[in-house]
Amino acid sequence: MEKNIYQSLFENLSFGIAIIDNSNQIIESNDLFNLYFKYNPSTKPLKLDSLHSNFKSVSISSFQQITKLTSIDKKVLSVQTKPFNGNLWLIEVVDISLQEREHEDIYFRANYDQLTNLPNRDLFNDRCKQALSAAHRHKEDLALFFIDVDDFKSINDTYGHDAGDSILLESANRLSASVRESDTVSRWAGDEFSILLPKIGAKENINQLLDRISENFAKSQQVQDFNISVSLSIGVSLAPQMGTNFNNLMRFADRAMYEAKESNGFCYKYYSE
Repeated sequence: MEKNIYQSLFENLSFGIAIIDNSNQIIESNDLFNLYFKYNPSTKPLKLDSLHSNFKSVSISSFQQITKLTSIDKKVLSVQTKPFNGNLWLIEVVDISLQEREHEDIYFRANYDQLTNLPNRDLFNDRCKQALSAAHRHKEDLALFFIDVDDFKSINDTYGHDAGDSILLESANRLSASVRESDTVSRWAGDEFSILLPKIGAKENINQLLDRISENFAKSQQVQDFNISVSLSIGVSLAPQMGTNFNNLMRFADRAMYEAKESNGFCYKYYSE
């Protein structure tokens, strides 16, 4: 009777659990553990390291600190082992997929723009500071772009805010398509974007990238029943040529952008004293 009670408790725990010996052999496991690892105990009993790559060539004791792993069906599992009855181990497995999704959602909302899904200003600033530090250590060149969509207020006033949002979203896509995988395109604020270009090398490489942006914006954007031509004003600052302080470099790029705005149509300017 007492054995049946303990067996029932073991089977009905709200988390996966198994008893393992020192050779990683599974002695006993409940239904949730079997479900998480697609384990069928009615077949020949298996060793723990056959259930998941994370268990291979690793001592059970190493999982005494909580470890996260991903199951076959993409669940995020929290795994922890505890000594049990002398030479045995309890391995407890909890499905934390929901908490992980909530954590990722909070992180995304804090660090990414909700309209364009681009990094927001805070994340961009953090990446720039890290890139500047790396550029200083490795004696590499870096460029920052500050970008404004020309006459965006007029677009909003003429076609409406939904059309304005469509313009910003398409502009974000075209900017992202223009840069390298290692670059960061950010929605800075409103109709302003910024780009971080680490390890940019020669100024010629920057000009080639600016030419690609120009080509990608040469075609008008179709919004609702309208074809809307969109041009950009871009200011460029360089590190270490213009310094290594992030705030100064962004201010320089901003000033250069306003100089570019004095021209009609797509234009870019490098900051100059």
